[in-house]
Amino acid sequence: ISHCDWYGVTCTEEDDDDDNKGVRAIELMDNNLDCVDPPLPSSVFTLRQLRTLDLGGNDVDVSFPDLTGDGSDDNDNNNDDNDNDSDGRTKKLRYLRLNRASVTDVTGINATIGPGLRSLDLADNWLEGRWPSEVSSSNFPKLMNLD
Repeated sequence: ISHCDWYGVTCTEEDDDDDNKGVRAIELMDNNLDCVDPPLPSSVFTLRQLRTLDLGGNDVDVSFPDLTGDGSDDNDNNNDDNDNDSDGRTKKLRYLRLNRASVTDVTGINATIGPGLRSLDLADNWLEGRWPSEVSSSNFPKLMNLD
């Protein structure tokens, strides 16, 4: 069974070229997911076509990998077909919803998420420590829900 047929997964419509077909959305809110041990794989942020990631209402341990171009990522090249920023960050992700997801740390989010993000929902989590300066309304200006 194709990953495009999985519950909560939506793929792009382009099917003329397998390289262009990819996961567009993962919407698994309130599904009793337990992604703490093991945690959510950080590779989810390298899905080239991903526009929506909604894991709200689940128990999710998420870390934000540094995709800013340390040379270890093949997406570091700067060409027109690249779906990541020239520095490696995903640029197609528009909606990141991790509300009520037991998130405790958002350190590194700016090194993962590109400037195309329109909505960041981190409401009702267990955020600890100092608030990272990289997570501000100036970096994510469209909508940020932290209540």
